[in-house]
Amino acid sequence: MRVYLGGFAFLALLCLGAFFLLVAPADVSGKDTKLARFEWIATNSAPKAYPVRLLRADLVLADGSELYVPDNRTIHQGWGVPGATHIVGEAEKELPANLSATWFSYVEDKFYTIDTKLPVDVFQRLAEKGIASPQRGTRHAFDRLIFGFGPEGEGAIWFSAHANTIDVFRFKGSEVPVEWSELIDNPDVSRPEFIRSVLESTLGREAAQDALRTGYRAGTWPRRQQRWGWDLNVSGAAEISLLRFSALNGEVFHFFDDLEPNVDHVRYGAPREILLHWRGLAGQSRSATVRFDAQETLAAFEELAATGDAITLHVELSESANALALSVETADVIYEFENVRSEIYSRD
Repeated sequence: MRVYLGGFAFLALLCLGAFFLLVAPADVSGKDTKLARFEWIATNSAPKAYPVRLLRADLVLADGSELYVPDNRTIHQGWGVPGATHIVGEAEKELPANLSATWFSYVEDKFYTIDTKLPVDVFQRLAEKGIASPQRGTRHAFDRLIFGFGPEGEGAIWFSAHANTIDVFRFKGSEVPVEWSELIDNPDVSRPEFIRSVLESTLGREAAQDALRTGYRAGTWPRRQQRWGWDLNVSGAAEISLLRFSALNGEVFHFFDDLEPNVDHVRYGAPREILLHWRGLAGQSRSATVRFDAQETLAAFEELAATGDAITLHVELSESANALALSVETADVIYEFENVRSEIYSRD
């Protein structure tokens, strides 16, 4: 007997404390790897809802040379979404071995800093492997390293190429006291006034007022970075020509038509968005964009993962190819998503 649960049955939230530092999506670990040079650029990233000011972000490469992540700016374009880039130095260079950074989280009103070694051997193997395109047989080199800075000192590094973004390393900054003049050296503008002004310009007046009124709830951002082992199933399609999956942890990758991912993943983040192109059973060509509600999705995956059973994310396409339904399920429980927003278009 299968149990069907509604959306409100999953609204209990889990706060996460300790957080792992290294996340390698592929089997790319190893030691004593001979280091090579690759063509890549560094860029920054931060959550849309939680803007940060990146005061500085310095990189030491494996050969001892130095580079930087574009800094001295407010960033909020989205987690895992590339921001500013500077084309400096040689196009081909070794991969980063150390990151030192300081940033300010506006909603929290806190400064964070990090000085950490990076798993250059992991980076090396992933860079050598590259990324498979949605069409089998072609591979592309990673050409962008995205450095993310968020609330609670949460940070991540993604490798990006060919419309894919892969989470390869996590770090955790420490809260530190920093002179306010390091952020803005203007005694005529108070700290609360400056924070409010920045939030209004980045979030909009209403969202900024909500953020200032409610503040930041501890555990919010680490919770979005969780990953679980789950499979994907799509029914009702005669052929799938494109399936792009975006996760809350900033990853974006593709599934081939046999629903195998184009990265060697074992664990995936909670879904944020799915883009699907398919041909229906009656020959109709359709395109759909599905956007998930973050709170609903996290609660559902957390509850089902707690059972210890295998999880499947299921996309059911209607016979007419004009509707779809989404659920996440185990052998004994199925949760039907209620708050997804889907847009379906004809591709004839």
